[in-house]
Amino acid sequence: MQTTSTHRTATIRTRAIRIGAVAGLLTPVPVVMAAAVTLKEGENIRQYGIPWLLAASALLVRSCLAGVHAVQISSGRRMERAGHQLTQWALLVVVTFFGVLGFEDLVDTVAGTGRFLSSNGLITAVGTLIGSLASLVLLPVGLCLFGIGTANARLLPGASRWLPLTIPVTVVVGAATASNVGSSVVSLIWTCVVSLACAALGLVLHRTHASAAPA
Repeated sequence: MQTTSTHRTATIRTRAIRIGAVAGLLTPVPVVMAAAVTLKEGENIRQYGIPWLLAASALLVRSCLAGVHAVQISSGRRMERAGHQLTQWALLVVVTFFGVLGFEDLVDTVAGTGRFLSSNGLITAVGTLIGSLASLVLLPVGLCLFGIGTANARLLPGASRWLPLTIPVTVVVGAATASNVGSSVVSLIWTCVVSLACAALGLVLHRTHASAAPA
């Protein structure tokens, strides 16, 4: 019975690593698409399918970091586990936030209903507050804990164990810069940097832990 349970756990872990590797490698795709649409159509990230692309990006980042967590899940470090859980929930909020914006834009495009959510002051205030708390507070904190835990675990090869820690630094610096400049293009630039870090993590997961698949 224990052998079966161990085999099942190893299978789930290996699947999470594989999904994380693919997600990491794919992360730059929707980000680059969003940047291209923004540069072509304008800086309104609520339109032209950009919210869907950003939601997809956040979902891929979430899966990539889950793969990294699967690599070191046996280390049992509390900081890494706490950071992972906080990051996963924060990214889920981000995915939901952009998904709602994408849904609103889709309904407006198809049915001409107008910005039925954005035009509601209460909904806009609550949504912006929750989205800001998740992306600018909970996410950086979770990523820092996760990054420090990953670096201490030393289960990723060489300097790659520091890659998760570069993500919160990029998020904080990029968000602060974008806020001062007031440009969506700047926001997409730091998002591209984050996606490249995830792509590097995806490559590490693919190369280093392919042998983790159960026989």
